[in-house]
Amino acid sequence: MPRLRDAGCAEDSVGGGAVKIIFLDIDGVLNCTATYDRLAARNLPIHDDADWIDSELLARLDRICERTGAVVVVHSSWRHKYNFKAERFNQLFASHGTQHVRVVDCTHGERWDGIAAWVYQQKGRIVAHVILDDMEPHEPLAAHIKTTEREGLTEELADRAIAMLGAP
Repeated sequence: MPRLRDAGCAEDSVGGGAVKIIFLDIDGVLNCTATYDRLAARNLPIHDDADWIDSELLARLDRICERTGAVVVVHSSWRHKYNFKAERFNQLFASHGTQHVRVVDCTHGERWDGIAAWVYQQKGRIVAHVILDDMEPHEPLAAHIKTTEREGLTEELADRAIAMLGAP
């Protein structure tokens, strides 16, 4: 599996011990059609990336992290499009008032292979994980919670993620 070993995963992204991980896409999860409509209704120019994050949807992610103790690994195209690293995502989310979301790393390479490589790199330390994404994986994945571009991360999907990850 040289493809996994060469993916450039962080050697020890989450410290020692067992972890719960939320693999997070941004577009279609933390923003949605309603986000775009609201921005258009304001008729204001987009000043920065924070305008593209829907605070209500992000609050749902914050609730998942609070209830489960999970940390976040971003696999969104924002890694490349804006050249964001974990710290920049943490700053962005904090600017929206999150208290429990902690981004520990970003995957590398193609979306689904990047997730597989990151899991492989952690060598069995992941006790539970979910993948929040509006795109379909190459093959069905039990951990995939499919959001939609129309609604993003709904309350029901957040509850499902909490159930899948379990309490701390």
